[in-house]
Amino acid sequence: MKPPPFASKKNKRWKRLSQAGKMSPERMEHHHETVRVALRITGKDLDPGEISGLLRCEPTSAHRYGDTWTGPSGTLYEAGSGLWELEGNSQHLLEGQLEQILGQVEGDPEVWKGLVGRYRCSLMVEMEGLEGDWTARFSPENLGQLGAWGIPVTLEIRSSRQETG
Repeated sequence: MKPPPFASKKNKRWKRLSQAGKMSPERMEHHHETVRVALRITGKDLDPGEISGLLRCEPTSAHRYGDTWTGPSGTLYEAGSGLWELEGNSQHLLEGQLEQILGQVEGDPEVWKGLVGRYRCSLMVEMEGLEGDWTARFSPENLGQLGAWGIPVTLEIRSSRQETG
């Protein structure tokens, strides 16, 4: 069995996480690990409906500049920027989430050239609560597709270890 694209064979968790080929929400909650991939487009004048039309895909989350919402703690928030975000299914590992996202959005390079010229576009990879040595790997084909569209990849890696002292 091939190791998952984000795991190192030296890490003992690799066997547990790779046996099913995906991480169930229960397993992720138990291990306090989050692996999330999302295509993000942001901009002050961003219209989520326009982006959805251009990409022929509905976002996982979206808002306009100035929209307000109440967070879980009751705090009122106001968007300082417009956002269109398509998140991969968290039950898939990194490469699976990326492939899912790439398979849903419009692939026309001209559409992406226009979006990248107007907005900040990026692929966000968030890895939180992972311990030990991990490797994040994407195939050359998928990275090539992002590169052809002009989209950078941003990694956010947070350890579950807390600083002491």
